Amino acid sequence: MDNFFGPAGFGFTQGYGGPRGSFNEYYRCFSAAFLPGKERDSINYGSGIILPQSALAKLTQLNVETPYKFSLTNERTGKTTHGNVLEFLAEEGRAYVPRWMLESLGVQEGELVQIKSTRLPSGKFVKIQPQSTAFLDISDPKAVLERAFRSYLCMTLGDKIAFMYADREYVIEIQELKPANAVNLLDTDLEVDFAPPVGYVEPERKPTPSSAALAGSHTSIRDAVLQHVHVEKSGWDAIPAGQRLNGKALSAVSANHRTMVPREEVTPQLGHGDTPLPLRLPLGQLFFGFEGRPPKKGDGEDDQEAEESKWKGMGAGNVLRNKKGKSKKQ
Repeated sequence: MDNFFGPAGFGFTQGYGGPRGSFNEYYRCFSAAFLPGKERDSINYGSGIILPQSALAKLTQLNVETPYKFSLTNERTGKTTHGNVLEFLAEEGRAYVPRWMLESLGVQEGELVQIKSTRLPSGKFVKIQPQSTAFLDISDPKAVLERAFRSYLCMTLGDKIAFMYADREYVIEIQELKPANAVNLLDTDLEVDFAPPVGYVEPERKPTPSSAALAGSHTSIRDAVLQHVHVEKSGWDAIPAGQRLNGKALSAVSANHRTMVPREEVTPQLGHGDTPLPLRLPLGQLFFGFEGRPPKKGDGEDDQEAEESKWKGMGAGNVLRNKKGKSKKQ
């Protein structure tokens, strides 16, 4: 295709449906807060800009491809971003743009900005970085971003765009774009990747303690508890050490009478009526019952002989009368 410059400084490109021109104008840009009439805060959460009605006439005359997309450049800083036209109702010489767009360009309210028509490839991939850890509070970020991106027809690498969710403003930075540094988001399947939010700190993972360390900690806890537990003494331990009437010191055997009975031996103590007394064991000792003693061999035979001896010497029994009325001796 042949390129040439037509009248009034507009460039034209021979294309389908007649020659297409390149829209190139300078406007004093203001944020949506300066827009006359009712406040329209929703403009700040999209890529749409508002131009004068004269811009529509020039775009129609130049046969610029729709939907209209523009590059906005701050010639003082060399920064560029991209947007689409939202409406044609601004005053002549003025353009109203989202607040984030002014910040990306680094311009002040009312500063001149070059607005030029452009064509952008369809976006395939974008990587974003939330500018606050509050983004992690969103339960379904994929669905939220899908709805927020409906207001953005253009996206530029390095921009920090904003969206509203649950009455709160969230800002994300465009860190990576494919296939170009500026893409069109209309009628495209966009893959989204996330970078950690600004200020996010990965939680420190503590090493898992070994089994030996756990056993040592349990032992130390048990020892610390036992130092504050009062154990009731029983048996010989409950009897205080005695004193001699003549004032002499006790012998080693008398003073250590507690050691005469081994602590490991537990013998049954019977009370009235052969009822076992309460069993009191030292702390940490378990009782599994007394040792069973099988009966001696032959004990059962002696009892049987004594029973049989009771009936010896008794005569045979007699029946006084049988069924026929006769007596019968057995």
